Amino acid sequence: MNKLLALTAVVAALAIMFAVPAFGANALTVSEDGLTVSVNFNELPVTNSEKGAVKASDVGAFDIDDNYRIHINDEQNVLMTIDGYNPAWIIYKIDAPEGQVLETMKLRITGRIFDFAPNANAFAVFAKAEPFSGSGADCELNMIAAQDRGAEDREDYCVYHAQANVDSAKGVFAEAHDINTVHEPDLSSSAKGHKTLYVAIYQLTTGSPEWIEYKNLTIEATAVNTEPDTPAVPDTPEVPDTPEIPFTGDSSAVILFIIAAAAVSLVTLKKKAF
Repeated sequence: MNKLLALTAVVAALAIMFAVPAFGANALTVSEDGLTVSVNFNELPVTNSEKGAVKASDVGAFDIDDNYRIHINDEQNVLMTIDGYNPAWIIYKIDAPEGQVLETMKLRITGRIFDFAPNANAFAVFAKAEPFSGSGADCELNMIAAQDRGAEDREDYCVYHAQANVDSAKGVFAEAHDINTVHEPDLSSSAKGHKTLYVAIYQLTTGSPEWIEYKNLTIEATAVNTEPDTPAVPDTPEVPDTPEIPFTGDSSAVILFIIAAAAVSLVTLKKKAF
C-alpha cells in the first residue's frame, strides 16, 4: 500500500512538472532555428476580476502587472485590464543562446487599441537591454509614460506608441474599434547585438478597459554568432618525392672515358707551354 502511494505521488509530481507550457518560463531563448512564440488569449480560460488573476507563466512572460484578466468580449476570450484607470504592462525577456547575440526581433499584437479623444488612452512598447526598474505604481514604465503620453521625445527605448486620432511616426490607434487590428513594432534595432532584450507592452485606458484588449501576441527573433566562423585553411598538397633515375650499364667505360679526357687535356697544356 505504501509503495502504491509513493508511486502515485511520483506520477502526480511528474504531471505537474510537464503541465507547464513550453513558453511559460521567465525568459525565452532563441534556438538555432530562431524563436517564434505565439500566445493566443482566445484559448486561455476566463478569470475572475481579482488582482493577479493572470500570471506571467500563463502568457509566457517575464513579468506582468496584477491588473489583467481574461474576459469575454465580442464573443471571444481576450486579455484586458481589470481597472481601466490604472496603467498595466507585460514584460517579455528574450535571450540569445550561448555564444550568440540577438539579430532581429518583431512583435505582433492583434487586438483593439482605440480611443475617441487625443491623449486619453495610452499604448506603447518599450525595449532595452537592461531590466525595467521598480514595480507597481513606482514602475519605470509608469514614470516614462506619465511624462507625456503620445509624445515623440520619450526615452530612447520607447520603440512604438499610438496616439488617438493623430498620425504618428511610431504608430496610430485603430481607425475603428476593430478587435482584429494588427500592430507590428519591429524591435530589430533595439535587439541587434545584445545578449538579452526586455520588451514591455504598456497600456492605460482612462475609461472602459474594453478599449484596449488583446486577442493574440507573437514574438519572433533570430540570433547570430558573436564572431564569424574562421574559414578552414585548405591542406597543403604533398610534394611528391623526386624519383631516382636508375643507373644502367657498366661504370668502367665511363671511368676510362674520364681518364682519357684528362690525359688529352694534359698533353695539350704541355704543348702550349713549349
